[in-house]
Amino acid sequence: MIFMGYSLTRSALVGTFLALAVSFVSPDTRLSFKGFIDAILDGTKQASGIAIPTAACGIMIGIVVQSGVANKLTKIIAATGSSSLALALMFAMFGCLLLGMALPTVAAYLIANILFCSTIINLGVPVLCANMFIFYFGVIAQITPPVCLASFTAAGIAGASSWKTGWTAFIYALVTFLVPYVFVFEPSLLLQGTVPDTILNVAILAYGILFLAAGITGYLFIPIDKLPLRILLFVVAISIILPIMSITIVGSIIGTGLLVYCYLQKKKLPAAPVSV
Repeated sequence: MIFMGYSLTRSALVGTFLALAVSFVSPDTRLSFKGFIDAILDGTKQASGIAIPTAACGIMIGIVVQSGVANKLTKIIAATGSSSLALALMFAMFGCLLLGMALPTVAAYLIANILFCSTIINLGVPVLCANMFIFYFGVIAQITPPVCLASFTAAGIAGASSWKTGWTAFIYALVTFLVPYVFVFEPSLLLQGTVPDTILNVAILAYGILFLAAGITGYLFIPIDKLPLRILLFVVAISIILPIMSITIVGSIIGTGLLVYCYLQKKKLPAAPVSV
C-alpha cells in the first residue's frame, strides 16, 4: 500500500486488520477474545510510550522553526564557510539534526535541502556531496538523543528502556557521524573521481572504521578492557579517516601495530577446552 501511494497511517491500519484476519487461518496463531484484548492493551501501552516523546518533538520543532534558529544557522554557515569549511559543516550538521528530530527522513531532508544545501554548495562543495551530507544527518537524527524516534519505536517493540535504547543506538552509530564529512572532503567515495581514487579512499575509510568499531565495542581479536587502549583506537580511527594523507599514513602505521599486538595477545591465550 505504501508503494501504491497510500499514507503510512492508512497502510499500517489496513495491515493490522489483515494480520488479524490471517491469524485465524491457523489454530496455532488464532487469537482468542482474551488474547485480542491483551493485544489491544499492549499496543495502547506501546503507543503511549512513543506518543509522549513525539509530542515533545513537536514543541521542539515549533521552537526551532518559529524562532528563526534555522535561518540564523544558514547565515552562520555562510559566514564561517569562507574561513573554515569544516566548522560550517558542523553548523549544518547541527541544523539537520534539529530539523530531523521529529520529522520523517524525507521531510527532514527536503527542509534541510531548502535551508542549507545551496549555502553549502556555494562554499565549493559538489552538489551530490552536499545533498548526501544533508540526507545522512536527516537519517541519523532518528537515532540521536534526546529525541530519537526510531530508537523509541524499537524500544517499544522490544519492551526495553527507551532512554537506554536511544543511547545504545547512538553509540553504535557513531561512525555515521564521520562518513558525511568524508563525502565532502573525498568526493571519490560517491564516485566523483577516478576509479583508483575511489578504491583507495574506500579502503582507507574501511580500515579506519575497523578501529572505530573496535574502540566502541571494546574488542579487537581480544577483549579490550583498558580505557587508554580504547581511547588510542578512537584516535587511530580518526587519524586514518581524516582526509590528510600524512596523518592517515601515521594512523595506519600505528593501527597496524595495534592489530599485530592484539593478534599476538590472542595467540598467547590458552585454547578453550573442547567438550566431548
